[in-house]
Amino acid sequence: MNSQAPPQFRFTLVHAIMAALLVWGGYLAIGAIRAPGSYAVWRGLIVFGCTLIFLGVWAAALATRKRA
Repeated sequence: MNSQAPPQFRFTLVHAIMAALLVWGGYLAIGAIRAPGSYAVWRGLIVFGCTLIFLGVWAAALATRKRA
């Protein structure tokens, strides 16, 4: 019996996790903007930018792994 999930399911699950991380990063960025202090918008952009960089590196690693 094969215990591995079909490739299509794993592909969808990875995209769902990436979308959830994107939403979570947006939520944290909004929290950074709403927090008291100076440079609120910059803090939010940095938080969301780091989220996008993380997801980009992860997507590149998955694409590289898929080719190999």
